[in-house]
Amino acid sequence: MARFRKIDTRIWNDQKFNGLSEDGKIVFFLLLTHPHLTSIGAFRASVPGLSAEIGWPVDRFLTAFSDILQKQMVQYDEGASFIWLPNFLKYNSPESPNVVRAWENVLDYLPECSLKEAMLKACYDFCKQLPLSFSEALPKVFRKSMANQEQEQEQEQEQEQEQEQKKKDMMSGKSKIKPHFKKEAVEILEFLNEKANRNYRPVKANLKLIIDRLQSGASIRDCFQIIARKTRQWKSDSKMSIYLRPVTLFNATKFEQYRGELSISKMEKINHE
Repeated sequence: MARFRKIDTRIWNDQKFNGLSEDGKIVFFLLLTHPHLTSIGAFRASVPGLSAEIGWPVDRFLTAFSDILQKQMVQYDEGASFIWLPNFLKYNSPESPNVVRAWENVLDYLPECSLKEAMLKACYDFCKQLPLSFSEALPKVFRKSMANQEQEQEQEQEQEQEQEQKKKDMMSGKSKIKPHFKKEAVEILEFLNEKANRNYRPVKANLKLIIDRLQSGASIRDCFQIIARKTRQWKSDSKMSIYLRPVTLFNATKFEQYRGELSISKMEKINHE
């Protein structure tokens, strides 16, 4: 962990800091100078543990800590014992791209949680404001986290669009599903379960996306090929394997991209992967 930290003397002019109680200021300086704080401004710790370190009753420490939380000067995941100072990099900016590369080494000391994902995104955004060499030095885990979040956001938007289209179809009387589409959708879902070692049930939430793609002109073979291709690409990748699921493979925009990747001259093998 970093032995030296920068504390801007203008902190004494900061409205949030000056709004803290005396105990709050002590606790904030404890967090900022804690020996376990990493170079990206986060560390594993709990309120009971920190209060014990300075010999305070838990109630006293928690009152001061809660004040800091309320002012958003610190973020805390109690279940994961994860503490993050979101403005840390603003005052402790990496001095070189090598420092950024070394960030990967500190991640193993931080517990997995949604707050950690938010921290990774914040680090990514911060480096984008620095010279290009700093963002290029970012370890892959930071870039993957950002890509995954962007993909999730795109999927949420596409699902909203599909729901809106569904309402329009119902209003116009276009919502009838041909029987053979449902049968083919079940076959496709079973193929996905077999290839990706999943157990998705043939319920409406899973079948609806597949049926929509079939109704839009995709063939059952198209669907089999996409599943086979993405399984080969993603199954052994711990970050991407979670996307071997109907909501990703069969949402409108992504499906057409995956379909466009299929070879016309040389069809994908789907039965003997």
